[in-house]
Amino acid sequence: MIRYPLARNGIVQTVQGEGTLLGTPMVFVRLGGCSIGCSQCDTDYRTVEHLTVAEIQSRVRSVRGDAEWIAVTGGEPADYDLCELLEGMRLCGRVMLATSGHKHLGGAGSLCDFISVSPHGTPDDLKVSGATQINLVPLLNGLRLDDWEIFSGTKFQHRWVTPIFSNLVETAECRAFVERHRGWRLGVQAQNVWGVW
Repeated sequence: MIRYPLARNGIVQTVQGEGTLLGTPMVFVRLGGCSIGCSQCDTDYRTVEHLTVAEIQSRVRSVRGDAEWIAVTGGEPADYDLCELLEGMRLCGRVMLATSGHKHLGGAGSLCDFISVSPHGTPDDLKVSGATQINLVPLLNGLRLDDWEIFSGTKFQHRWVTPIFSNLVETAECRAFVERHRGWRLGVQAQNVWGVW
């Protein structure tokens, strides 16, 4: 039986702040630990406890209210064998997985209703080459939009470029990228506007 590491406030009901599911109520299951380690990360992913899938299900059900979606995120959730956890979350609602895309998902990918990839580097670093959405956030672990100029992203249904909140220089760069690349949209980190986690 796997005991999954959870970060502080590891299971919380909130609303999605970025991308295609923006504003959607969901329960976040935030796994502790991260093999990427971005210096600009806005998440405290230090592990504070380890829970079984049954324990996670119980907590999810106690906070979910009417939320249809369960978001498994981190840190980097692909650092772990996710199949047992995702199967358990499917019994609680629709499952979204948020990952950097730098590790193969294996069979875990087929257990998700929505996969969001937010790369932290260059296209050559991606191991998840297609998913529901890709969200480029310049400056995350050195991500530069110049490195993505020839990346079409056509294996992703939704394509976003999202500046780090309140960075006007990056906002202008993201807007210019979207104007040059058909099929990409300008995103926002609305969780920072709303003051929600």
